[in-house]
Formats: sequence, C-alpha cells, structure tokens
Amino acid sequence: KMSYTEFVWFLLAEEDKQHPRAIEYWFRCMDLDGDGYLSMYELEYFYDEQLQRMEAIGIECLPFEDCLCQMLDMIRPQIPDKISLTDLKRCKMTPIFFDTFFNLEKYLDHEQRDPFASQRDHDTEMSDWDRYAAEEYELLVAEEGGNDNHDDFAYEDILSPNLDKILPAEVSDDSSSDYAADSDDCSL
Repeated sequence: KMSYTEFVWFLLAEEDKQHPRAIEYWFRCMDLDGDGYLSMYELEYFYDEQLQRMEAIGIECLPFEDCLCQMLDMIRPQIPDKISLTDLKRCKMTPIFFDTFFNLEKYLDHEQRDPFASQRDHDTEMSDWDRYAAEEYELLVAEEGGNDNHDDFAYEDILSPNLDKILPAEVSDDSSSDYAADSDDCSL
C-alpha cells in the first residue's frame, strides 16, 4: 500500500527517469541485496517479469543474454558485470535501461521507435516530466472541451477571485527542478 506522498515520488520517478533523484529511486528498487551494485542476477530477476508479461500478450521476447549485452553496451559500467549508481547517472540512456526492467509499455515504445525521434525529443529544452505534464494537460483540456456545451458557468471566476491580491506578483522556482533537495529517502 502506498501513501499519497509515496505515490507522488513514484509518479515523478516514473515520468522523468533522467532526473538524478529518479535514478536513485529506481536504483534502490533494483538493488535487492543492498550492496550498491546491480548484479546480473538482479537484472535477470526483473527482466523475467517483463518476459512473462510479453509472453502473456503474445510478443516475441528477446532472450535475457541478448538484453543483458545491450544494457551493458549502453551503460558501459566501470566494473564489468556490475552496474553502479554512478554508471547510471553518467549514462544519457538511463530511462531506456529502467523501462527495460520496469515498464513494458515504454520499453516496447523504445523498441519500435524511430532512432532519430529520440534525438529530436532531446533537442528540446523540456524534461521528461515537463513533456508528461504537457501531454496530461492537453488530455485534460480536450476532455473539458467536450463538456463546454453542458457548462455555461465560469468556474474559474468563482474558484479564483482576486488571485492577484492573494498571490505574490513573482513566484520563485529555484527549487522546482529538484524533487527533494533536503531528503535522500524516496524509497517505498
């Protein structure tokens, strides 16, 4: 069971796997023995779950040995056959690594994606979290757009009267990019 706070940490870590705090979060999830390294056993443990999901929906599975080879080539760990937190933070493709072991839908998206699309996405200044929030906002607006004919009442006038008097003129966002600057424990 997850508390609301734990769910928020999970959602942030899930949607922006490139953020250092998200990398730490997922690393702790995968480091089953707590030794500070991801062993081949730990990788296989999580990949087996993905294999079962792929088999259940009839998708051809990549054998673990081939997946492992791809992951090691991508991460290039400093110690052979052990992946450290530093190795993952150094790698630009860490989200793909974690999606391979945790999120089947995103893993399959990466597998079927145009290799140049990834480069185009990273050319923009938006983080993965910003992209996620923008997509969800667009869905919400589209959803509410369909309900406009039913509601002729302007809720924003009632719910936010005189916001300029309530809110400061300028809101600082110096800590908005860091999930938990003063907390190292994001674990469930």
